[in-house]
Amino acid sequence: MRKIVVMAAIAALSACGPTQTSSTSATYATTQPGAPASGAALELSCASFADATLASLQQRFGAANVVNQKLPGPEGEEYDGTVLYPNDPTRRLEIAWRDPEQHEGVASATVSGTEGVHSQWTGPHGMKLGEAMTEVQSANGRAFAASGFDWDYGGMVTDWRGGALGPADNCSVQVGFQPGAETRQAEGEASFASDSPAMASRKPYVSFFGVSFVQQSD
Repeated sequence: MRKIVVMAAIAALSACGPTQTSSTSATYATTQPGAPASGAALELSCASFADATLASLQQRFGAANVVNQKLPGPEGEEYDGTVLYPNDPTRRLEIAWRDPEQHEGVASATVSGTEGVHSQWTGPHGMKLGEAMTEVQSANGRAFAASGFDWDYGGMVTDWRGGALGPADNCSVQVGFQPGAETRQAEGEASFASDSPAMASRKPYVSFFGVSFVQQSD
């Protein structure tokens, strides 16, 4: 998955720092210290990360599995983030903080994967990497809008159009798709409905999902 795609999802929210996922390594079979048993549920939702801090993540997932790292940002820049399970692409999750020095205030938590990597994380409404766009539309309860493919920010949801996956309180669900078919349809910076024939011709599947939090003003 192109790293810039994840940046677009987070940049869409004001007051949130960018985050990206860069895992391309092979699956690790060894269970890390403090890790949940293989196959244990890993849920990425607004509720599960809304109040997270570095300390609470270390308690929840085991200190050895929560690592502060420099993560790639836009235009070759880097930012300070936190990675869960950095050596296991099936459980990797990246976090950007509103206060990166104190590791407080989650700005975003994201999961992505290359083809063939089956993440153990599930997103809102049970979303999974590799899920068809039609399944996401069903979870949303109506068609939504996404940008066309074949450019830097291609395949990102731009408007849930009032559906179940739309923003609630200070949290937004971010989803990006990759095309499963190479056609000349649904290309470029234009917005396309998820139920349009052009979008359907590309057979899109989920390649990235996450949640982003907007800091509420006092």
